[in-house]
Order: sequence, then C-alpha cells, then structure tokens
Amino acid sequence: MSMKSLYLALDQGGHASRALVLDASGVLVGSAAVPIATRRNELGHIEHDSEELVISLQQAIAAVCAELPAGGYITAAGLATQRSSLVCWNRRTGAALSPVISWQDRRNAAWLKS
Repeated sequence: MSMKSLYLALDQGGHASRALVLDASGVLVGSAAVPIATRRNELGHIEHDSEELVISLQQAIAAVCAELPAGGYITAAGLATQRSSLVCWNRRTGAALSPVISWQDRRNAAWLKS
C-alpha cells in the first residue's frame, strides 16, 4: 500500500471551525465543520467562548481525520483565523484568561471616532 500525502486546511471563523483535507491535486478528500456560539449584547460587545473555540477546532480535526483514506497521511497544515479577534491566554498553563473579543466587536467605536 502506497502512502498518500494529504493537506489539512483549518478555518476558524465567527460561526464555525472548519477542517478540510485535500490531496496533492487539490481534490477535496474530507471536510468537517463544528459551529461555535456568538454572544452579543446591546452595547455592541461580540464575544466567543475561548475554550469552546479550541474544542471546536479539535473536534473538526478529529472528524475530518476519521475520513482519511487508507494510506493517507497529513503532510502539512494551514490555519486561517478571525481577522483581528483578541484573546488572552496564561503563558504557563495555556488556560484562557478572557473570552475571544470578536473583530466585529463595537465596544470602542465611539473612542475611535473622537
């Protein structure tokens, strides 16, 4: 059985985390998507749960890897993320210190206009 190089593409977006596996010709071999929740309030705050975001990526990766053909293996991976979203993590433990503040968040819009 010959080994087949495959490529993992991850897209962590504002509504879901997605994982795609492509072969060397760019043919889609498998895909998975795991939705994430978005919290919004009347002040324009838009956030995501940090741990949920990480778990959604892990779940998408596990789901798409379960679809790999026999003899296939991931050679390389790429990650696309939400533009200017912000989250703080503990450097030593890796624990989230804040929710993900979405790039869509408007809490400082008035400050930017002044």
